[in-house]
Amino acid sequence: MEIHCAYDQLVLVADLKPHPKNPNTHSAAQVAAIAAVIECNGWRAPITVSNRSGFITRGHGRLEAALLVGCEQVPVDFQDYASEQAELADMLADNHLAELAEIDEDRLVGVLKEVQAAGHDVGLAGFTEDEVARLTAVEEEIAQLEPIPKMELQAFRALRLPRVHVQGHPRLAARAAIAQGREGRFQHQPQIPKERNRRVIQPARPTSPRQLPLERAPAAVGIVALHSRGIHHRQSRSPLR
Repeated sequence: MEIHCAYDQLVLVADLKPHPKNPNTHSAAQVAAIAAVIECNGWRAPITVSNRSGFITRGHGRLEAALLVGCEQVPVDFQDYASEQAELADMLADNHLAELAEIDEDRLVGVLKEVQAAGHDVGLAGFTEDEVARLTAVEEEIAQLEPIPKMELQAFRALRLPRVHVQGHPRLAARAAIAQGREGRFQHQPQIPKERNRRVIQPARPTSPRQLPLERAPAAVGIVALHSRGIHHRQSRSPLR
């Protein structure tokens, strides 16, 4: 197997020790993909080992791939670390920093098409045929969408439309949400505060002594006649006199 990378020495696979604090795990599919790349392209990056602890700090997946393809020796780069914390930080950075990259899907599809057109196996780029087909189909669907006028884009940004989820394709999801806006959802409907919609029901006031509780009714009461334009009092004698 060809080695194209710089390294310090070839080391037996059996002598390499994975780092016990490595948080990353590698699925069988990922290990198989790494193994296919190593078999076809050779070694393009060595496995890094700490001089301080003797543990691997970079290349745990490459070690598993080497075991899968049956390599006896692998290229190793030995590095110095000032402390255990520096060693752990370097290992975590190697695992995590690549995850922070953002992919330009338009450029990615163009490169994958170029690789396919040359008859090269896209699997050696780490992509399956299904992934390439999905990315290509999404780009073709986006290309068929009609351009969105600037006024509609401004209206879309001003409103909060329901989220439209298209799995794995944020740009297509945004276009689908705008398409919903074209169906009439750009008409803004102001929301009325809940307090204004609330109907306050007050208890009816008693208008005659008969509606008063017995303990509150006096011996002599004024019969109140309520009219729309005033209040008139009429005194009545108690029937007990």
